[in-house]
Amino acid sequence: MQVVVGGDGESGNPFTPKGYLIRYWKKQISNDLPKPWFLLNKASPLNAAQYATYTKLVADQNALTTQLHTFCSSANLMCAPDLSPSLEKHSGDIHFATYSDKNFTNYGTNEPGIGVNTFKNYSEGENIPVNSFRRYGRGSPRDNKFDNYASDGNVIDQSFNSYSTSTAGGSGKFTNYAANANDPNLHFTSYSDQGTGGVQKFTIYSQEANAGDQYFKSYGKNGNGANGEFVSYGNDTNVIGSTFTNYGQTANGGDQKFTSYGFNGNVPENHFTNYGAGGNGPSETFNSYRDQSNVGDDTFTTYVKDANGGEANFTNYGQSFNEGTDVFTTYGKGGNDPHINFKTYGVNNTFKDYVKDTATFSNYHNKTSQVLASLMEVNGGKKVNNRWVEPGKFFREKMLKSGTIMPMPDIKDKMPKRSFLPRVIASKLPFSTSKIAELKKIFHAGDESQVEKMIGDALSECERAPSAGETKRCVNSAEDMIDFATSVLGRNVVVRTTEDTKGSNGNIMIGSVKGINGGKVTKSVSCHQTLYPYLLYYCHSVPKVRVYEADILDPNSKVKINHGVAICHVDTSSWGPSHGAFVALGSGPGKIEVIVAGNRENSGDSVNPFTPKAYSIRYWNKRISNKLPKPWFLLNKASPLNAAQFAKYSKLATGDQESLSNEIQSFCSSANLLCFPDISTSLDKHGQDTQFSSYMSKNFTNYGNKLPRGFDSFKKYAENDNLPVNSFRQYSRGGAGHDDIFSTYAPNGNVIDQSFNTYGTGLAAFGVGQFKIYGANVNVPNLRFTTYSTEGVGRKQSFTSYSKDTNSGTQSFTSYARNANGADSDFTSYANNSNVIGSTFTNYGESENGGGYTFNSYGSNANVPKNTFKSYGLSGNAPFETFINYRDKSNVGHDNFVSYVDDPNSGRAHFQNYGQSFGEGSDDFSKYGSKITDAQTIGFETYGVNSTFNEYGRSIPTFADYKNTTISSSLMGKNNKWMVEPGKFFREKMLKIGTIMPMPDIQDKMPKRSFLPRVISSKLPFSTSKIGDLKKIFHAGNDSQMEKMIDDALLECERSPSTGETKKCVSSIEDMIDFSTSVLGQNVVLRTTENIKGSKGDILIGSVKRTNDGKVTKSVSCHQSLFPYLVYYCHSVPKVRVYEADILDPNSKAKINHGVAICHVDTSAWGANHGAFTALGSGPGKIEVCHWIFENDMNWAVAD
Repeated sequence: MQVVVGGDGESGNPFTPKGYLIRYWKKQISNDLPKPWFLLNKASPLNAAQYATYTKLVADQNALTTQLHTFCSSANLMCAPDLSPSLEKHSGDIHFATYSDKNFTNYGTNEPGIGVNTFKNYSEGENIPVNSFRRYGRGSPRDNKFDNYASDGNVIDQSFNSYSTSTAGGSGKFTNYAANANDPNLHFTSYSDQGTGGVQKFTIYSQEANAGDQYFKSYGKNGNGANGEFVSYGNDTNVIGSTFTNYGQTANGGDQKFTSYGFNGNVPENHFTNYGAGGNGPSETFNSYRDQSNVGDDTFTTYVKDANGGEANFTNYGQSFNEGTDVFTTYGKGGNDPHINFKTYGVNNTFKDYVKDTATFSNYHNKTSQVLASLMEVNGGKKVNNRWVEPGKFFREKMLKSGTIMPMPDIKDKMPKRSFLPRVIASKLPFSTSKIAELKKIFHAGDESQVEKMIGDALSECERAPSAGETKRCVNSAEDMIDFATSVLGRNVVVRTTEDTKGSNGNIMIGSVKGINGGKVTKSVSCHQTLYPYLLYYCHSVPKVRVYEADILDPNSKVKINHGVAICHVDTSSWGPSHGAFVALGSGPGKIEVIVAGNRENSGDSVNPFTPKAYSIRYWNKRISNKLPKPWFLLNKASPLNAAQFAKYSKLATGDQESLSNEIQSFCSSANLLCFPDISTSLDKHGQDTQFSSYMSKNFTNYGNKLPRGFDSFKKYAENDNLPVNSFRQYSRGGAGHDDIFSTYAPNGNVIDQSFNTYGTGLAAFGVGQFKIYGANVNVPNLRFTTYSTEGVGRKQSFTSYSKDTNSGTQSFTSYARNANGADSDFTSYANNSNVIGSTFTNYGESENGGGYTFNSYGSNANVPKNTFKSYGLSGNAPFETFINYRDKSNVGHDNFVSYVDDPNSGRAHFQNYGQSFGEGSDDFSKYGSKITDAQTIGFETYGVNSTFNEYGRSIPTFADYKNTTISSSLMGKNNKWMVEPGKFFREKMLKIGTIMPMPDIQDKMPKRSFLPRVISSKLPFSTSKIGDLKKIFHAGNDSQMEKMIDDALLECERSPSTGETKKCVSSIEDMIDFSTSVLGQNVVLRTTENIKGSKGDILIGSVKRTNDGKVTKSVSCHQSLFPYLVYYCHSVPKVRVYEADILDPNSKAKINHGVAICHVDTSAWGANHGAFTALGSGPGKIEVCHWIFENDMNWAVAD
């Protein structure tokens, strides 16, 4: 099962399918354990009226099929779209981008001249994209390119019938076609038939696809000199099947190349029927064909039969890990002098009626075992072929112990998202292989279509006889699943699933392990999704199993990343000897137990009533008066502590806080908090070049001190880390000519705290420090360059793309390059596109000799950049400063130049395109260039920000094109909307069906954390007056980002409320419930936006619901704060309306999200500079303002 987090997922109407399902669960399940919302949220999303409509329609299946597409959309099913009428012919070059589900019948047929059609990123990420290229380009010598076509799709059905037949010249290129697709179904019928000299290239075709079927019927038949190249075709695919029927038959001189075809595939099956039969001089090359595949099965029937002078080369053909079988029937028979060469051919085969005297076999192996010896691993003295079975898919029971490091397979659910049908509807639909014709009619499935195949495959598996000891049933409603599970296990049951997909496809460490039912051998029911138009599960029970739950940890940081469920099959005696478990583990049936890694289809809530989560659920039941479905997106944020940990840390928090501080690392890991790692120990010194890659949270104090020239590289260091702390204190101090490169350092991190204190000070001779793409895309970076390169000699620093795209950055350059000689620094694209970056240059370059500093495109396109240059270049000799495109197109810039270049000798400062901002900023030049000599020049060219010049060298500066105000008011009014992200604020009238509008980035960028139980959080200090105590508990150093994070959150919590606002910071679920009910009463409902789909793009508004009948009312909104544990800032403002809306893809009209929006009717108390008025062009009290609820934000309202 897949855990559903997001969206309130709850309907207030008890007559919906979900409302009925919840009541059914309560009726059938005898215990009061927390409900499995990851199952119940898969209930049909039909509302009560739709439920009644489709229940009535299903009685007449003809009526239902006429309403199929609205039914599929409303019920969240997976259906093939009906192709629209064929696109018109065209005569020019055409580019199709982000198209899907189109009919290209007769498109471009018989068009003269050379042309180009491009299909780029076509049908990307679609479910069942159906495209028909019937008679496409027939008789037309055109070039066609299919680039990144239908990538990442599910159940692709493409038809290329009579494609480019009878053409002269022209080429077709299929590049990255159907990559990463599931169940691609491609038909090339009569492709390039009777063509002359056409070239077809299939490059990286169907790579990493699952269960692919490809048909090439009459491909290149009767062609003259047609060349076909299959390069990297079907690589890394699972169960690909290709059929080449009448391929190249009676062709003249066609060359076909199969290079790296089916490489690393599992169970590839290919059929070459009448391939090249009767052709003249066909040349076929199979190079590295099906190399290193598993269980290959190829059939070459009537291959190159009766050909004249044909040549076929099989090089490195079928070098598979497991024995496959190939059949060559009437191969080359009747041909005139065919040359057939098999070199290093290693698969079992049958040659029937082939030309024995013209075929050569070099390094032929009858069995693959001879080639395998060097490729097998030895495990317990037995040879094991691990590559056929994904590492970690099966493992032994002894592996499930704390501290084990092991691989985890890919546990991600790759099925398209669907919902159950209500049982009253599903039970009326046919569900049998004998009724496939009726199902095809209902679901508009064409003959030989992928939908027909999908339905047939699912029903065949459901009708399969059970294995020995197995009890099985396919269930197409949640009620059916409950009935089957309780019929096997009784009514006192719990359902579990693996929490998420973290750790997938990599190594993991096992944390705490729990055996269910005391680890006894018992029965269980496992349910697995089946591909079908509506949600269908194959549920089965096998005897003699043990079920385990285990915390899954990152093997490097030891931090918990997942919580998994594993099934241990104690009795494997009835399993087949070729079962993948025995291939992976090196044994046989009945000789070992086998554990199957549980994916996201098996677990969930704790069964122990003494856990924090169980307590939160009971508290909800006690405090909330209605019986609406619970908001699991809130309750799942409860502390993950188990009962024993809950008791332990409650005692520690109640007693001596020093004891809790001593346990902080284990406490943070167990409770899912955000804490600094311990970096107390410094790395050893080094005297040689060092490469640091994928490191994090290290202490480089005194590292490389006083060493001669060396080179250190920090590449992709601390990538994607939360709170990476690195101390470069006294790094390379006194070193001679030390070069350092920080490339892609700490990208995508949260709350980075880096200290470069006394870094590179006293460097004797030169050296280079490069900061390239440093801290890109980070949130709240805190960088300190204290006494960096002071007293250095000629050390050059380069800051390129530094802190680009960051949020709320604070950079401190204190005593940077002070007293240095000839040090050059280059700030290029520094903090571009950042929000609220603050940089402080204190005593920067003070008293230095001959330094040159270039600020190029510094702070360009930033919002509210604030920079302070204090005592910058003071008393320096001939400093050279250049500000080019500095803070260009920024908003509300404010710079402070205090004692800047005061009394220098022969210095020069140049400001070019300085501060061309959209919003008025103010700059202060205090004691700027006072007492300067005539040799110094200070030039302002195209300088456009309001400024104050106090005690500056009035006789020397030159002002060219100076504007006292910013860019003209007309330009400002037109362009300053960019400061506010499009879609962040909008008018109420936009919330109606059919509106297309931008959606802002609603993704939650905060580090993942959990609430603390109230019994613990209430004992911890929570006040700015107690920051010292908090720093001690959470090991936060002075001036660290942790200290700043704690202080910022507490200051906001202690801020006086705005006019009309009621507010409280809550650090537990119980506190949030109490605050919300104190404002709204106990009959409340909690909502959130369902997911982040549509974010940062255009969306289409679907159905809209005004809660509380659209009345102006009160609500409570809660937003995350950055704090070691989960803290929400909850507040209520008067006069709002709350909306729910379906969010649709504007192109496909498919529902992609369900959003919650708040409209503030009274904005009279808002500031005139509020971003809403900047974006919408009005002022306080003049308009209403609406905004979306972002990911992990929540809105409380009185229940309807």
